Amino acid sequence: MITQSHDSSGNEKRNERLFLGQAIVTLGLEIFVSVMIVVVIIAMLLPFLAEEEGVSTRTQSLNNLHQIGIAMHDYANNHKTFPPAVVYDQHGKPLYSWRVLLLPYLEEQALFAQFKLDEPWDSPNNKQLLEQIPHVYITQWQRDVKEPYSTHYQVFTGGGAMFEADPQSPPLSLKQIASADGTGKTLMVVEAAEPVPWSKPQDLPYSPDQSLPRLGGLFHKKGFNVLMADGSGRWFSPDLDEKTIRAMITWNGGEQVKWPE
Repeated sequence: MITQSHDSSGNEKRNERLFLGQAIVTLGLEIFVSVMIVVVIIAMLLPFLAEEEGVSTRTQSLNNLHQIGIAMHDYANNHKTFPPAVVYDQHGKPLYSWRVLLLPYLEEQALFAQFKLDEPWDSPNNKQLLEQIPHVYITQWQRDVKEPYSTHYQVFTGGGAMFEADPQSPPLSLKQIASADGTGKTLMVVEAAEPVPWSKPQDLPYSPDQSLPRLGGLFHKKGFNVLMADGSGRWFSPDLDEKTIRAMITWNGGEQVKWPE
């Protein structure tokens, strides 16, 4: 009888171990299946999350351009012309960009006051101000790049564009552009492919008989935002033909611009 009791106890323990092993295997399978389901869901959502992030960055950049447009028009109201693309000294040496001149109109009066306006952008005093780049000149996408104090927001210069890099060419007024091709059909600021230090007097040289400067950069091949001379922002798709872009670069070319549907 004692032997039978030991055998019964041993069977019960083996059954318990067997049950426990099966429970562990079952739990492991359930966890594995749950993890795989989560992985599949994440894989399905990633393209949508990436697209949403792109849309958010695109919207932020467009808002930046709107603020730059307001500052441009405030400057024009006060000075009767838009700012020059480049500020020169009395000897014709380039000093700094139009982006510096806009600072008082972007609620950056304190930063503007720190600039020595008779010195170039990279003088010992002015160069240290690069790190104070106004938020309106950058996007969230740029915060991870190697040149954090650079901007993609640039203007076309020369070749009949709204801005000139020649110190002998006076800046244009709003009235001049409105009476020519029209402010709603003339490009003022664009997203360039290559960023430049924000206070540096460097933009996009334009010539009608040369290749277009590379545009975009924030959204790769998906297109780019632009700011028109009337202060409105637009999104240009990569399908927009070069002829239309060139027509909008010039302010007095007389071209007929038809917006894509």
